[in-house]
Amino acid sequence: MRTYRLVSLDIDGLRNIERARLDTDVSAVWLFGANGAGKSSVLEALYLLARGRTYRGRKFGPLVNRDQSRTRIKGSFASEPDAPFEVRFVQDSKGAQREIRPPGVLDHDPDVPLIPTKLVTDNPQSLIEGDPQLRRLFLDWNTSLWNDRFKGQRYTFQRLLLQRNAALKAKWKDTAQWDSLFVEAAQSIDESRRAFLEGLRMPFLCLKADFPFLDDLDLEYDPGWPHGLALTEAMDACRDQERSRGFTLRGPHRADFYLSRDGERASLSRGQMKVVVSLLQLACEQLHRSAGAPRSIWLLDDLQAELDRNHVRKLWSLFVETGSQIFVTGVSRPSDPLDAGPSAAMFHVEHGVLNREV
Repeated sequence: MRTYRLVSLDIDGLRNIERARLDTDVSAVWLFGANGAGKSSVLEALYLLARGRTYRGRKFGPLVNRDQSRTRIKGSFASEPDAPFEVRFVQDSKGAQREIRPPGVLDHDPDVPLIPTKLVTDNPQSLIEGDPQLRRLFLDWNTSLWNDRFKGQRYTFQRLLLQRNAALKAKWKDTAQWDSLFVEAAQSIDESRRAFLEGLRMPFLCLKADFPFLDDLDLEYDPGWPHGLALTEAMDACRDQERSRGFTLRGPHRADFYLSRDGERASLSRGQMKVVVSLLQLACEQLHRSAGAPRSIWLLDDLQAELDRNHVRKLWSLFVETGSQIFVTGVSRPSDPLDAGPSAAMFHVEHGVLNREV
């Protein structure tokens, strides 16, 4: 199985990091320090190399350090069985760009991450309790990594949705010419999502067995129209509303998935949500690997927050068992060596400066 590992990381001008270098020859890297020290910016640097964009919102301010004119990031990676390579990211006033050196070393699909990564942020409740669009993005992104036909299905559906919405906005009385194609595309994307979630459900249920507070929790899927109705029936029932409002009210663009308990949406604490999001990502990793995807590098932001020691240890063991390289942040250094694993490096981060500790 193809595996990527970061060997070195150079960061210049990323948020509060003026200049920093991280050299690592281990499978686990712990970054610890006070809030605002720059720990999450190191994870962000790796994410920028992998995907070419940040995962942090506008509230975190500009990407480029205020005392510099551009952000530059360079990562050197070992690859099995391929040759080692380097990825560079630059952002300035003209925009952002990435390049791979040597050119052509990776057979890269522009629709997938350059370096496979999976992220658990310090704000897991945004996925569980946030806007359904976030969960659709999570579902579609992971489905596309598992099913290479899904990207085309989604593109076709989005194009037909725009065309149908334009017809409704223009007050066309008859949208029949769009409806049959729309329903066909909608059913295709719905079938792919259902198949992925059904595949995800079993590893998720197995993983949560070590967490008794999740015993009666299950995954539920809402296709974007009422259960028990065909999509055509649901569209017919709201046709007058659609003409009045000028957009499509039923379909996969309104889909959602959620966690249920006794048939109702489950209410979870912040710590429980962090466990659930971690397990969902671990289950996705199992499913992606079963489809031939390479191992992902894990980016775990503030893993210890909101969790007691026992649950941190359980989650950490599950991440270590994947055999992937792991980067994790926290306010304090783990005091128990078992928390860090047998091959771990500790970096203290303060004011954007990284210092490796023995």
